[in-house]
Amino acid sequence: MPVLKSSQSSDGFPEVLTRHAFFVRGVPWYVVQVRAGREDHARELIAEALKLEEKAMRERAETEGKQHAGLPVAEEVFVPKARVGVKRGDKWLPGEEVLMPGYLVAIARDPDALIRALRRTRGFVRVVRQDNVAVPLPEQSVRWLEEQTQRGKSAVAMSEGYIEDGKLHITSGPLAGREALVQKVNHRRKVAYLEIEAHGKKIKAQLGIKITKKKECKKKRRQK
Repeated sequence: MPVLKSSQSSDGFPEVLTRHAFFVRGVPWYVVQVRAGREDHARELIAEALKLEEKAMRERAETEGKQHAGLPVAEEVFVPKARVGVKRGDKWLPGEEVLMPGYLVAIARDPDALIRALRRTRGFVRVVRQDNVAVPLPEQSVRWLEEQTQRGKSAVAMSEGYIEDGKLHITSGPLAGREALVQKVNHRRKVAYLEIEAHGKKIKAQLGIKITKKKECKKKRRQK
């Protein structure tokens, strides 16, 4: 995936943290920008546009007397989600939120066919590009995703940690050992905010986090 602005980006922490229905080896992953708050609706519109583009590709092949490969334009289009805590009444219940508001992911072999399909979609939909070229996410980040996800799961698990002397310590979950990536923690919503750089574009991301306790260490002064 695109490179995160962090000294820890080299260890495989991805630009896009997500769970997906299945992992497709050898097929590039692309980040698609849509209107924030309309990610799931945009995914449905894109699914219809993909069918139209596949039909058009078959018709062009027939007209030109060529054999159509029959492969889908996209293996999968999904909205990255994160597990978070949702407060209802005086109780915290498990819930999900969009991991990267305003973005989803398309797994596609042919970026040009994907872009043609997106042009058939109503509303604001576009592939994130670099120098006007659709660039797939790096394989190392996809590998990280494969390690963090399980078949059939829909959201990245929450992390857990504590704060000591104003410093965040993450003890478990996908953010463990990657505290430097966290810009802010919303304790009320149990969400950690990150900033991701995708092909020169900064993307706001959020992951669930549970702060179990806060510690304040008081240094004892030696008496002379």
